[in-house]
Order: sequence, then C-alpha cells, then structure tokens
Amino acid sequence: MENERDSRLRGTECILMVDDEQCLRDVAQYVLSKMGYKVILASDGESALQLYKEGKDDISLIVLDLIMPGMGGRCCLEQLLKMNPDARIIVVSGYTDEQPPGGFLGIGAREFVTKPYDMVGLSKVIRKVMDN
Repeated sequence: MENERDSRLRGTECILMVDDEQCLRDVAQYVLSKMGYKVILASDGESALQLYKEGKDDISLIVLDLIMPGMGGRCCLEQLLKMNPDARIIVVSGYTDEQPPGGFLGIGAREFVTKPYDMVGLSKVIRKVMDN
C-alpha cells in the first residue's frame, strides 16, 4: 500500500527549482530526481528567468522561493508569468509577513508552501499542480 502512495507522487516532468539556499536546492534535486522528475536548479531570480527563457517548452513547473537576494521572488514571478501566463508556479517562503500567501496566488502562482517544507508534502503539492 505504501508503494502505491509513493507511485502517485512520482512524475517524469521537468521542474525548475529556484532557491538561494544551496542545501535546499541539493535536497530537492536529489529527492525529486529519485521520484523520476528532471530537476533544473537556479540560485536566483535572474538565472531562473534565463533558464526558463531557454527551456520553457520543456519546463512543466517552477518552485520559486520568494525571499532571495537580487531579484526577489515576487518580481521573478511576475516576469515568468509575462513570458508564459499559464506557467505552473508554486511559491515557497519561510516569511509570510510581507504579503499574505493569497496575494501571490492572486498574481498567478498556483500554490503556496511554507518553509521549511518536507519533501513528501512538497511532492504532494507538485503532483496536485501538475495534475490540475
């Protein structure tokens, strides 16, 4: 029964993981790759935009940290949605004081996940967004 549940969280899509924290990128890449996903990593908003511009036809979903040095997550979110208004984007943050999560959903993000997140929980949200 456990394997059935695990198989429902698996996928083959390409995910762009944008986070300034190296350890979170590394863990996400390891776990999501083991689940069958192809994972592309970006450490900031500027590189995320470049990677998405180059590979948007292959990238199925973006997991975007909101609080990053340089271009912040909100600006990056808005720029990604200008490139593709239908982009599937999950925003993540450990800080929700600056704007309620619903505000980002109103801009065009599909889901909001609070950090620190566990990979099973994030995987469930990823699958939910991919399948809707």
